[in-house]
Amino acid sequence: MHIWLDYHSIPQENDTTKRLAIGSIALYAACSHYFLACAPEALHQDSRPPCKVDADTYLQRGWCRLEQWAFMAINGSAQMYVFDSSLSQLSSRRRWIEESVNVFNGHFTHEADKALLVDVVLGLYGLAVVATLDPSVASRRGKSSCAPHSSSRELIELIAERRCLIFPRQYF
Repeated sequence: MHIWLDYHSIPQENDTTKRLAIGSIALYAACSHYFLACAPEALHQDSRPPCKVDADTYLQRGWCRLEQWAFMAINGSAQMYVFDSSLSQLSSRRRWIEESVNVFNGHFTHEADKALLVDVVLGLYGLAVVATLDPSVASRRGKSSCAPHSSSRELIELIAERRCLIFPRQYF
């Protein structure tokens, strides 16, 4: 079983390492069997002054959105969960799914990082299209072929509806 655990995040000090890590996000998230966003209300001690973080602030972060989209592109949303005050399936939170593919409108500490995500986002879109056309892509690890196919189709429809937001003109 593979679990996506976002703890160390993306290395920021070395530009080459940073670009390699960004390029691999989709691979690691897509290879995971489950996605769990652990986002209970807490106080972020590294902020000055310390600020509150929770599921809403998690969903606002661009990197977190990218990781979720990477998982959904190949696996759908059925095995995605969030823990805030209790555990719940993300597929039951339509707004959450809508926001997670809206990467470029997410919050980034460094706005310049958005330019590094163009190829990754295009690749994720391609993965979602392939998963829609060929359900065996998602079922290769013993998953049902209909749930990921349906979820992938819904993801493609969502992207089509929000194309201008998801692929902003200044980057695409």
